Amino acid sequence: MTSIPNAITSLSCITAISTAVYMGCRFRDTPHARSIRLSIGWLALAATTIGHAIWLLDDFDIQVSLPLHICDIASFAVAGALILQTRWMRSIAYFWGIALSSWAFITPMDDSDVFSVQWLLFWSMHLFIVGIAIYDLIVERYRPTRRDLLFISIISLTYLAVVFSLNLAIDTYQATIDNNPDGAPNWYTNYGFIGNNQPTNPTPINLLGPWPLRILWLTLLAHLAFLIAYLPWEFSYRRSNAQTNSTLA
Repeated sequence: MTSIPNAITSLSCITAISTAVYMGCRFRDTPHARSIRLSIGWLALAATTIGHAIWLLDDFDIQVSLPLHICDIASFAVAGALILQTRWMRSIAYFWGIALSSWAFITPMDDSDVFSVQWLLFWSMHLFIVGIAIYDLIVERYRPTRRDLLFISIISLTYLAVVFSLNLAIDTYQATIDNNPDGAPNWYTNYGFIGNNQPTNPTPINLLGPWPLRILWLTLLAHLAFLIAYLPWEFSYRRSNAQTNSTLA
């Protein structure tokens, strides 16, 4: 259940995003548009870099402190999307930002850590991820294509393979440090939420059954979210093509 502080913070983030999008639309076709876009991008990059640096230095733990979650990677990609306007970064911003990271506003982290470094990093990061994804969509007019959908599928499956292997490697390494019997992993590392562990705060992941089978369901649900995020644009393209063909006929 979402706490009052988390609910207020979530509403505040939505208000901030709405304000940024409104200002961006207002100045979209003016000489100020580029300055606004770059200012938001550099602010996001600075906040993300400082936040991750603090998190890494604050009681570092290899099993939880590395920036390996999807939102960690997306936080840098969304900044690059505005600063560099690179297509693949904009695709990550849209699909990982809107389709995946927006869940943070529905199932935020445990309210017992309110105003802690982790709590502040969580909300600032997701504010920029989701906010910039929406800004790029509405103000900068990003429109996903089938190629972008294929790209995000490939990059997500690659991420899954790499992080799954890292989770196992870190758990096994930590077991040798902890002198576990027979070197058995302690199954604590959960980067990407695909480790043999579950989030402390209830999320839809808790409903997907035991590990490792739940990784399959999580992967399918993620791709379903990508498809749902893309389909409105596919229908729009088809309708536009149909109207064009009708006009030419």
